[in-house]
Parts: sequence; structure tokens; C-alpha cells
Amino acid sequence: MLLSAIYIEDHFLFDEPQIVNLGGRCTYTVNNGVISKEDNSSFIPNFYCHDTITLLSAIVGRNGAGKSSLLNIITEIINTEYGYISALIFEDDSKIFIRNKSNVKFDFKHTVFAIDDKVSTFYYSPYLDFRTDRLGFDLSLDNTIEKDLEDIDKIRKANERVDPLQHLKMKTWVRQIEFINSDIGREFVETFNLPSNSLNKITFTRYIIDIEKDKIQFHNTPYGFRDVIQSIYDKTRLEAKEINENRPKGVNMVNLQKDLLKNYFLMDFICLFIVQMEKENKYLSEGFLKIEVNKFLEKHISTPAIEMFFDFLENHYYKINASEFPLLPIQETKDLIKKVYVFINEAEAVDDRDRRNFDWNDKAIYLEQEKAIELLYLQNDFLNKVENYYRLSSEIVTDAYFSKIKDFINFQPSERSLSSGENALLNLFARFQEVLDKDLSRFTLNGANPLNFVLLDEADLGFHPKWKKQFVKSILYFFEIYFKILKANVQIIFTTHDPLTLSDVLNYNVVYLDKSNNSMVLNEELKPTNSFGANISDLLADSFFVGDGLIGEHAKFKIQELIDFLNDKKTLVDIHWMKDSIDAKKLIDCIGEPFLRDKLNDMFLEKFPNHKAEEIEKLRQKIKDLENGTHKD
Repeated sequence: MLLSAIYIEDHFLFDEPQIVNLGGRCTYTVNNGVISKEDNSSFIPNFYCHDTITLLSAIVGRNGAGKSSLLNIITEIINTEYGYISALIFEDDSKIFIRNKSNVKFDFKHTVFAIDDKVSTFYYSPYLDFRTDRLGFDLSLDNTIEKDLEDIDKIRKANERVDPLQHLKMKTWVRQIEFINSDIGREFVETFNLPSNSLNKITFTRYIIDIEKDKIQFHNTPYGFRDVIQSIYDKTRLEAKEINENRPKGVNMVNLQKDLLKNYFLMDFICLFIVQMEKENKYLSEGFLKIEVNKFLEKHISTPAIEMFFDFLENHYYKINASEFPLLPIQETKDLIKKVYVFINEAEAVDDRDRRNFDWNDKAIYLEQEKAIELLYLQNDFLNKVENYYRLSSEIVTDAYFSKIKDFINFQPSERSLSSGENALLNLFARFQEVLDKDLSRFTLNGANPLNFVLLDEADLGFHPKWKKQFVKSILYFFEIYFKILKANVQIIFTTHDPLTLSDVLNYNVVYLDKSNNSMVLNEELKPTNSFGANISDLLADSFFVGDGLIGEHAKFKIQELIDFLNDKKTLVDIHWMKDSIDAKKLIDCIGEPFLRDKLNDMFLEKFPNHKAEEIEKLRQKIKDLENGTHKD
């Protein structure tokens, strides 16, 4: 069964009742409150999928014509949102079923159909539109952010403050990692040439501190911490030097490099704490150790730097008025450092699948999905804690503000950073996988619903043109797999403004929108004769209502200035960029459209005949090159 048409009787976006035909067996029209039908002679059953995807439809139109608004209306009507005077027309082979919540009549036989509790919608949009409370499964960016942040209070401990941006990044990374390493995700990695080897690259950020002649230039770090921190810093540097200098002959270079990487990571941590303490601080005399500094330093003459660092954290405290408290994270720091050390120790230069999971050149390790996610959460816990340095719920300290510490453990689900387009693509499929894999309790409570709709609002936004050509094929493939697993059918409706995407859609499955007097119009009169497999330039000019040519407005303006000059309507004085006739010829030679370029060149030679000799010589050279097989057009 498929949704073939939607009747909207009354909505502020329309001046009059409208029928939205999505491309079923019949085409429907409304006249004087009566809906009629006629056979769609172009209809091809099961065109988009053998059995799972019942129909795919696209909504296009002028910018601001209301594509997103119409998709929202469709979502709300399908979900029986209160207040819509509407009717839904379903087709199941030759049978027609109607859910009518309007005053409209029908001049053909049909069966009354109640779809309440028989429908699921999955709405996706990649941008913030500040709409909330969509019915069905809401995968919009608004709702995704809201859901990702809803557990912040649950992970907040005592007086801690969680950085929302860091939390959102972590949630996004986890979704992407899980998708890339899934069976279907690996196929998408190959299809779109995404950078992934099923391992996640982990590198570490070194924060810059103020050093002069090996001495830390403290400014805002409490006085009671400075000698100890300097000693920990010196010991960490010395250990790195000893690892290099005292290397016995025949030692395994990988083990040596892993020892150095652990040392470098510890230094990264120390620098991060120094940067944190060096932010604005009016409480320089309030930091202490539980034992005397000299005794602490003597205690750690021969202990490793990491033990000294951990002991410092255990013994540091602040005393303000009558209150004593630690502020640097203790357990979170230990947990994170120890886990990184474990992962470095476990890494090998080449694993049994002949892939690197340790790379000394990039100072990186490569982790499988579960380990990468575990490390993500440990870093998140640590960053949430370290952000509260000098930030107390008791408001003992209220006049210091510190900018946020950003990620210092860097996660890439590949060997290189993802582009914005790659992120857009991964976010689309990773969000759907998260819902279809984990959040289907309502969907599968009584078995899969017979009517399911995926509604995509410009989901191809940010895609590379090469990927736009793959968009329709990819969503068909993705949703066929998932809904086949659920033993359910699905219908897809999406908005787009890109001809590369539209060229994969049969013309009768396309809804064309226009705008008139600030009202939405379903413009069947201007509907092009073809979309499927059509020429991209034709689609741009017709389907997307460019209307006045496909040349950019700036180019159009400059070319018009050139034409006016060649027709003696403007002089060099009137055109700021044209100093002489040579500039006019330069612009003509830059024009990419051959017919326009040749026509303007003829006009130029007519106005400046003294250039004809030069042009003749160019033609002679071109003929010579053609004869020699060296000409390049």
C-alpha cells in the first residue's frame, strides 16, 4: 500500500484547496469540492524497489516556495495532527483507501480507511529550523541536539559543569564510529570513498606553555603548586631523554616508541593542567599540598613521573576561608591516563589484518570501535571535571571565569579528518541507524507498522556533486536493507534543490512548487515534461525555476557591460575594470560558453579591425597544431 495523494482543504500557506500527487497509479484533481481521478499511464509498479520501498517522491521549487513547509505539513497530516482539514488517498494495487478528515467528496469507489496507530514517520533535516515536538521519529538536527543534551544533568556530579559542545561532539563521534564499523556502514565507506579502515585514529594535542630556559614561567598558578609542577615537568622531560639515550642494543624499536609515546602523552596532560591553572586566578596563596613541598620532592626523587603526578593530585587542595577542597580532577585523570597507557601497550605496528594500529610518525594509535568509544567517554568525563577548576557551586569563588579546554585526545574514524560533506553524509545515515537499531520500541511494540514514511528535508545538503549523483541510489539501498530486516514497507518523500538528485526521480513522482502572492502553489502548468535521466542544465532551467539563464548574476552583469561597450553604448570611462580594448579581449577569451564567446569575438573584431591580423595568426597556429596532433581545446 502506498500514499498516492494528499488533499489539503484549508491551510494558511494555500489560497485554495490543493491536491499533492506523489505519483501513484492515479492522478487526482479537486474541483468544486469533489476529487476525481484518472489513470497515470506512466506508472511503473515496483520501480524503486522489488517489495520494500513502495514509492519515492521529490518536492522541488523556487527558493522560498515552501518545500520544507510542505514536508512539515505532510508529516503532521500523516500523523493525524489535530486541526488539519485534509484527506489521504492510499492505493493498494487497483484498490483505493481514503482517510477523510475534510468536507471533500469523491466521485470514485473507495474504502474508508483509519490509519491511526498503523503509521510511523521518520523525519530528518540537517539544519536548525527551531521546530519542536514533531510527531513520529524526529531525526531533525533540533531534536537530535535536544536528545543528545537531555542526559547532561544525569552525568553531572555535585557541582560539576558539563560542556555542551564537548558532549555533542562526543555523541556525534560515537554515532559515526558505530555506523562506519557496521556491516552496512562499511559498504557506504567503499561507495563514497570515505576514509576508514574500520579503526579509529587517536592522536594527542600538546598545549603550549610559557617556558624560558627550561623553566615554566608561572603567572597565575598557586604558589604552593609551582615547585612541584616544575619538578614533575623536569622529571617527565628527563625520562624521555633517558629512554632515547639508554636504549640497549637490539631493543625492539616499537616498544621504545610506545614508551616514548606514553611519556609524550603524560607531558600533554601536564601542559594541559598548567594551561588551566595559568588562566586568570586571584587566589595565588590558597593552593597547598597535604605534606611539605620539600618532603614531597624528596619522596619522589627516584619514582616515575606518572606516580609523582598522581601523588600531587591526591595531595593538592585549596583553602579558602574555612573550606578545604581539591579542584583538579583526581580519579578521572588517573582513569584516562591509565587507559591510554593500556591501549598504547596493546598496540602493534602491524596487526593480524595487515593494518597499522600504531604509527610513530603521526604519534598515533588506532583503536577498534569499542575501545575508541570507551576512550571518548573517559575523555568526556575528564573534560567535564577539569572545566570546573575554580568553579564551585558553593560560590566560594565567583569572580573567575576560564575559557573552555577543548579536546586534547583527537578522534578520527579514519586516517584523515572528515570534510564537512563527509560529516553531512555520515550524520544522515548514522542518525537513522541509531534510531532503526536502538530506538524502535514504539515501532516494533506490536509488530512493524504497515505504513512507514521517511521524510528527508534537503538531506543532500553539503554533499559533493559526485555524491549527489549517488544520493537516491544510496537512500534506496539503505532503507531497503533496514526495513526488510523489520519486515515492513516504507515510502520516501524528500525535498531537494539539486538537479543531480532530481535526475534519478521519475517525473510523475515530483511535486513542483511555486509561490504567488506569498502563497504556496502546486505549479502543474510549469511542470517540465521530464526529470528522470534528464540533462542537468535543462533541469536547472526548468525544474528549479531559474528561468533567466544559467549564468551567474555577476558574470551576466560583466558580459552585459562588455556588450554595451562593443555596441558603443558605454565607453571606457563608464567601465571601471576596462582600461583598454585588450581588457575586453581578455574577458572574451575567459568566457566558457563557446557560442557566446565566438559571437562576442566577432563583435570585438568588427569594432577593432586592427586585431584581425592577430586573430588570423592564432587560427593559423591552431590549424598547424591540429595537423601535428598537438592542439588542445
